[in-house]
Amino acid sequence: MFEVLFSRQDAIARYRSAPLLKERLLYLAHCKQIGIKLETLCKIAACQLDLVRILDLQDNDNSILLKVENGFRLWSLPAERKSRPLSRRRFLGYAERWMRFMGWLEEHEATRHSHTREVTIFAARMSSEHGWADTTVEGCCRTVNCFFDWLDGRGVDLASVGIAMIDQFVARYHARGCSRSTIHLYAQQLRGFVRFAGQQGWCKPGLADGIMPPQRYPGEAIPKGLSRDEVIRLLATTEGDRPYDIRARAILMLLITYGLRAGEVSGLQLGDFDWEQEMLRVRCPKPGRTHLYPLSPGVGLTVLRYLREVRPAHPERRLFLTMRAP
Repeated sequence: MFEVLFSRQDAIARYRSAPLLKERLLYLAHCKQIGIKLETLCKIAACQLDLVRILDLQDNDNSILLKVENGFRLWSLPAERKSRPLSRRRFLGYAERWMRFMGWLEEHEATRHSHTREVTIFAARMSSEHGWADTTVEGCCRTVNCFFDWLDGRGVDLASVGIAMIDQFVARYHARGCSRSTIHLYAQQLRGFVRFAGQQGWCKPGLADGIMPPQRYPGEAIPKGLSRDEVIRLLATTEGDRPYDIRARAILMLLITYGLRAGEVSGLQLGDFDWEQEMLRVRCPKPGRTHLYPLSPGVGLTVLRYLREVRPAHPERRLFLTMRAP
């Protein structure tokens, strides 16, 4: 195995002379069998070597279980790794999966269902091959474990699962009142596992294509607009004689009265105000059109105050200038 992973003879000798050679090779062979790339196998082998050194593990050491249980969760990594959180998380992931494979970490949680092996392989591949963060893998595995618990309760095996059963499982989240975004996340996580399971031959091929997460809309949780009371409170914050307040009030009045976009307000020119006809001309960048609006007295008064008291006499034709010159 080490001859395949490394080309330098001194590196091969170092890996072969380290303690727990049999245990390290056993896990590397398992990882290769489930399809992990050689590049990732090199990282796992390096992690094993570091772990043996950090926990001072030796061959025929009767205290391995005690050392692992007491030291793994509280250890501190070498100083060169502490400044690299991503490397630290990956190192911890590689180490924990190896020790769980060897049975060196006590499993405090009983086996939940009959597909624990499949979930473990899926988690290892997503972390090693696709670089998923630990929190992402854990969240996905929680959803998959819930799915398998639900299947076991009905006496259904993964190989016989159809899209109708998956739809029933996802419908449970609708019944619980989960938001569309939450259901979308759960369906995406389940689809990722089912796609992987289909590639491994654990379930019907192409089943993942039938899992359709509900449509999400950007910003759907954001309120559509401010209430009247909120608008009044917002305007109250600009009731002052400071130049910043006068300028801010003029901008807010344009936004509130006409429902303009920020780009439309910032694009206003001095010539867009027809004071004699009491009209306001607004250029809309997106449709590329120009609209005429009756000039509201409230808007006109706030803009006039800004022009007279705050805006500097400058040849620039843009209405709103920055308070601090560049």
